[in-house]
This record gives sequence, structure tokens and C-alpha cells, in this order.
Amino acid sequence: MLFYYYKKLFNFKIIFFIFLFLISCLYFIPNLYKEDLIISVSSDLPFIKEDMDNILLFVKKFNFEIKNNVNNNLSIKCSSFEEQLLLKSNIENYLNNKNVNYNIILDSISSIPLWFNYIHAKPIKLGLDLKGGIRFLMGIDFDFAVIKNTENYYNDIRNLFKREDIFYSKSNCLNKFFEFKFNVSENLNLAMLYIKNNYPDLTINVDYKKNIIGCCLNNKKIENLKFCIMEKSLFSFRKRVNELGLSDVNIRSYGENNILIELPGMQNIDRARNILGKTATINFFILDQEHIYNTINKYIPINSKLLYDRNGHPVLLKKKIILSGDFIINAYSGLNNDNKPYVNVKLDNIGAKKFFEVTSKNIDKLMAVVYCESFNDVNQDHQGIKIKEEIISIGKIMQPLNDNFQITGLNLEEANDLALLLRSGVLPTNIIILEEKVIGPTLGKENVNKGYNSIIYGLAVILCFMIFYYNVFGVIANICLIFNLIFLIACMSILDAVLTLPGIAGIVLTLGMAIDSNVLIFERIRERLLSNDNCQFSIKNGYKYAFVTIVDSNLTTFLVGFILFIIGDGPIRGFAITLCIGIITSLYSSIVGSRIIIDIIFKNNIKKLPIGL
Repeated sequence: MLFYYYKKLFNFKIIFFIFLFLISCLYFIPNLYKEDLIISVSSDLPFIKEDMDNILLFVKKFNFEIKNNVNNNLSIKCSSFEEQLLLKSNIENYLNNKNVNYNIILDSISSIPLWFNYIHAKPIKLGLDLKGGIRFLMGIDFDFAVIKNTENYYNDIRNLFKREDIFYSKSNCLNKFFEFKFNVSENLNLAMLYIKNNYPDLTINVDYKKNIIGCCLNNKKIENLKFCIMEKSLFSFRKRVNELGLSDVNIRSYGENNILIELPGMQNIDRARNILGKTATINFFILDQEHIYNTINKYIPINSKLLYDRNGHPVLLKKKIILSGDFIINAYSGLNNDNKPYVNVKLDNIGAKKFFEVTSKNIDKLMAVVYCESFNDVNQDHQGIKIKEEIISIGKIMQPLNDNFQITGLNLEEANDLALLLRSGVLPTNIIILEEKVIGPTLGKENVNKGYNSIIYGLAVILCFMIFYYNVFGVIANICLIFNLIFLIACMSILDAVLTLPGIAGIVLTLGMAIDSNVLIFERIRERLLSNDNCQFSIKNGYKYAFVTIVDSNLTTFLVGFILFIIGDGPIRGFAITLCIGIITSLYSSIVGSRIIIDIIFKNNIKKLPIGL
């Protein structure tokens, strides 16, 4: 009976091992395909035939391969990153003065068969040092945040003085400092008392001769403000990158005032810049239907403002915002029944109540949805910020609106970007793009190949040594080692882990640790054979006595790798990921995998084991 259950368990182990091997191969295969680097040329308007003919002539002259040429979208395959940059530069120079606005984008597409997408099998992601990508250095304008906070305190204190009937003759707010002048010393003393009791974050300076109180943020408040802004900025950038569908990026503080963002594999720098460097929201206005804008005298009523719709037509709006984007808690894009893009917006309770009240009072009136975008222009000064407002849709209020509604009038990309920015929230202060660049593999193609070759050469040396020293058992160890490598790469692909150059070092280290486990097992088997145990008992006891040592050594290394993953960043984390995954796969392949193969080969009673020297 016991033998029956052992046989059933052994058969299950074989089936599971084969199943795991086949699945690992399935997710390993996409890594054998290379990504094709392409230049994408597109336009919202039809291509000018002369431009298209000249580009195609240029492409054929230099033997570039055309991957796609449909629907105002031309994709040209390049053989290297340098060739990609050169081709983009030539096309940009040629189309620079054309009337049609062409979009020329560096991109890459996978060459794996489409059926792999159905099982979500995809190549392992490469880090910035191996694959290249986009690097941003963002500057945080802390001075702007301090000035805004100072203005808020200034306005709060003015309101406080008004409520408490504390009269002052003059007030002034200048950048990081504000002051109040009093005619009566009693008011001065009372004002100072109120400020001390209600605003502990302020440093107060009093000039009793001139009856002036001066205030500014104290050092503790400024330090706390900087810390909060840095944390909020990092959170907002991570959220925006996640919304872009990118993972395993490097976003961290860089010095005291900067944030470093590295996006491995992404080459569309225009889209990355737009998403990371700007803040977008929507505001709602009631149209001013009582006045008509005259393009001749250009008169704008004092309570109105002039904006333009997407066709360039001027529209007069009431100045007062009936609802701002601050009340939006969620947004997503989609296509309606007419296949037109929309953004579905959800408001919080306060915003929903306010919107319901305003729209209830303005039934049958026209309402405009205004897209408001603020971003830093790298060509401007440090404190420069551009604001763009554009009417994206105008509709009649037919009934009161509540917490859920849809916005139309956008194309699909604009709808996706607007929903993304509304979800990820506003940045806490002005963010300036100090540096931006598309990075090729920083170590160069030659060094990347050396990294891969180190795995191949190291694997080859191990395979030859094991066959020479352990004969048939060495072949078994080599089979498990190759399975371990396939299993490791497959696991990293499934888990969306990123492979960096330190990660390659982790793989080489893992291969050495995996073969070390087999060496321990084989030496224990030899010891049992020297103790005159029969072959079956030697195999059983060899695995039994080596098990604790193998698990103990791998567990301690795993814990170190896990700590590196938690506290480390960038290259350190890349090394830790491959090390931890590799330890798990090597334990299975060296203990379970090798035992299954040995039991299959030596299942009958034999007098001698071919275990080498």
C-alpha cells in the first residue's frame, strides 16, 4: 500500500515537472525574438503626396524596410538606435517647413507572433542601461510654493482682522514676506497677539516705532513644506507613470530640489513630456448670451471672459467658474455608441451637490466645458509657466446634472490623456523640466553583448566541468541547470521584472549557486557509497543529508536579497530581483528536478552509480 502511494506521488511529480518545463519554455520563447526599432511618421491630416513620394524614395535609396503605410501612418524599420536617430533627424529636416503638421516619433514594436499575446507571454523587460529609454531631470520650484503659502497666510490674516475688527492702515505682500501697518499701537498689540495664537508657523517681526508687523514662514514650516511637496511630487509622478502603463521605472529624489525619472524602453519623448510635465483639468462656465463679441472693437464685458473653441471661433463666457476640476475624484475614457471618444467624470459629494444646484438654476442655458492646461516651457525662465485654455464642447443644460456625466469633443488620444491627468491629480507646485534626453544603451551594444556572453561562457564552463567530474550525474546536473535558466527567465517575464546589467550578474551568481547545490548532493551520495550503502539508499540519504545545508545557505542569501530589494533602488534592486527569483528556481531544479531525473534513470537496482571521479 505504501509503495502504491509513493508511486502515485512520484508520477505526479513527473507530470508536474514536465508541465512546469513546458510552461517555462512557452514564456521563455518570446525572449528569443528581438524588438524592431521603428520611426513612426503620422499626421491628423492626409499626407501630401509629394512629401510621401520623397520620403519613400529616401527610404528605398538607403534600403530601409517599411513596416506599415496605412491611414496617414508610416512606420520605417531601423537596424540600430543610432540609425533611428539619424533617420529621424533627416525626416525632421525635410518636413520642417511643410504646412502639414507631421508627428515623427521614435518607437519600437515587438516581432513575436500575435498568438503569444493571448497567454500574455512577452519578452523580459530590459532596464535603461541595457535597452535605453527616456531620462528626465525635473526641478521643483520650492520658492513658488513658499510664495503661494505666504499669500494664503496673508489672506487668512486679513480675513481674521476683518472678523475681529482690527483696523490697519496699510498692508502689503511681497514674495515671501508680508506686513501690516497700524495707526494705533493698541491695534498693533492686539494683532500681534492674534497672529501668535493662531499662526505658530510664522516668524513675526515688530517695528514699534513705525507700528508695523512683518511676517514670514519660519524655517521649520519651510522644511516641512519642502518635504511634503517632494513626497507629493514623487507620488504624482509615480501615479502618472503607472497610468501610462509603464512599470519598474526609476523615480527618485535627486539632490534637494530635483527628481530623476528614468523610463526604460519608452522612446516617445513628446508623449512622456506632455504627461509628466503638465497639469490639466476642466472647468465649467455659463455662456454670456447677453452680449455679442465684436471682432472690430474687441469689447469684453467686465464680468465676462473671451475664449476660443477648437475651430478658432471666439466665445464669450461668464467669468465665474460654476464648477472646477478640484471636485473630480475619478475619470476614464471610452467610445460611445457613435464610436466617438468621451471622458466619463465622477464628482465627490460636495462637487455633485454644487453642480446640481448650479445646473438646476440654469436650465436651457448654454454651458461650456473648458480644458485648462498649465505647463512649464523649457524655453522660458525658471519661474515661467504657460496656461492654455480652450473650449472643448458647448451644450445646452436640459436637466440638472449630478455626480456622473460625460464630456465629448475630444479625439481619442486627447480623451485618454485628459482622463489620465484628471485621475493622477495636480502637481503640488511648478515643476520645471531641467533636462530631457532619449538614452541609447548607456553601456553600448558591445558591453551589452559582453553581459550576455558572460552568461553563455560561464554556463559552458560549468557544463563541461560537471560532465568531466561527475559523468552521468554531471549531465543530469547540466539538464537541471538549463531548466533553471529557462525557468528563471520565464518567471521574470511573467512577473514583469526588469533585467539590468547588475541583474545579469545576479543570473550568473544564481547559476553558480544552483550547480553548487548539485555538487553538495553528489558529494553526499559519494560519502554514502564509501560507507558501503547500496545505490538506492545512497541516493536517498545523499539528498536527505544535503537538504538542510542547501536550504540554509540559500535561505540566508534570499533574506539578504530581499532586504536589498526593500531598501535598494535602481541597479541594486535589479540585482536583488534576479537573485531572489533565481534562488527559488535553483532550489526547485537542483533538489526536485535532479531527483526526478535520477530516479527515472536509476529506478532499477544497480550495482554501481556513474558519479564520476
